[in-house]
Amino acid sequence: EKAWGAMAHTLKAIADERGLTYEQHSQVRGILRVILADVADPARQRSIRGGFTTADTLHKNFYDDVHLIEDIDRYLEDVQYAIALLNQEHGLWRERQASAR
Repeated sequence: EKAWGAMAHTLKAIADERGLTYEQHSQVRGILRVILADVADPARQRSIRGGFTTADTLHKNFYDDVHLIEDIDRYLEDVQYAIALLNQEHGLWRERQASAR
């Protein structure tokens, strides 16, 4: 559940800075799409999207408890990597915004 929280909070912080609305859980996928539209590298897009999906899977697993602990450890690494990429991409977005001014 903490992995989902970390992903959701990262996306909410990015959305906030970009002026995107994030008031409901249902808006998170739209925010992700907007962010991914600014990511030039398709491999990075896939890693971020995959990490998001994995975080969502872990969120569901919190209630259903169907995944093995060995898998969960790997999933956590994927989510952590995706969050790092999101933060890097957001830094690049900030640089583009600053140079456009």
